[in-house]
Amino acid sequence: VPLQPGSTVEAKTETPPGPAVAAEGEERPGSAIGLGLRAFFGVVVWGQSYRNLLYLALSFPLGLGYFIFLVTGLSVGVSLIIIWVGIPILLLTLAGWWVMGMFERQLVIRLLRVDIPPMTRLTESGGVWARLKAHVRNPVTWKCLIYLFAEFPFGIAALSVLATTAFLAAFVAAPVIYPWVDWNIGSWEIDTLGEAFIWPVPGLLAALILMHVMNGMAYVWARFARLMLGAQVPEGAVASASQPVS
Repeated sequence: VPLQPGSTVEAKTETPPGPAVAAEGEERPGSAIGLGLRAFFGVVVWGQSYRNLLYLALSFPLGLGYFIFLVTGLSVGVSLIIIWVGIPILLLTLAGWWVMGMFERQLVIRLLRVDIPPMTRLTESGGVWARLKAHVRNPVTWKCLIYLFAEFPFGIAALSVLATTAFLAAFVAAPVIYPWVDWNIGSWEIDTLGEAFIWPVPGLLAALILMHVMNGMAYVWARFARLMLGAQVPEGAVASASQPVS
């Protein structure tokens, strides 16, 4: 069901890979080492890992677009404000970053599975001027601006992590592609099938570690988005802050 601007959904979380908490008095199955290995390798079958991966892949192009729009709109608007042309440009820029914030909020809710309160709890009463003043006084308006600027460096970091995936994929595929690729690791040249078979295992292990790193990045960013893109929920109103999507 599509969401209306300002609405929210109840976060639908999956249980992360790892051991379930045993009930009191029950004996936990397996050893601590076995449970740790399950948590480490289970990231591959955890669906949230791939939603996180998709969000990280989108963060660089989106962050770049937000950055270009904001820098252009703000710089042109401020420079032309002396001849009044800058005022409508700044108002359009403000409206634009609010729309981008709404889009980002929904994207984080859908992909990172975190519940974010509505961006505003203000009523729509009053004229245009009154609503504009309320919008400018809304802390989320300015937190949203900071968030959109922050997404650009975050996207660069995410792109760097994702680029490592191609490097690790080459390690995993080494036994297949080594005849057509010049493999040199330091002074070591990989030119036999036996040497090529050395690299898939460390490549896979590194890829698993990378998946945990990406999940950690997505977790931290989701909490940052909740802080920056949602209005503060009054104490005692948490239960009514979200509506489940049917």
